[in-house]
Amino acid sequence: MVKADDIYFVYFFVCYALSIVPGALMFKRKYLPGLKKLGYFAKRGGR
Repeated sequence: MVKADDIYFVYFFVCYALSIVPGALMFKRKYLPGLKKLGYFAKRGGR
């Protein structure tokens, strides 16, 4: 039989894993263009 603690662990772990997606989308939309303009993401190897 599954204990309640295991269910809570799985539930909160899934919520934590899914919370990364909105944060990454917000970072990409809000901060990535500014960092590219500043040259933070330099091209490597002369490509």
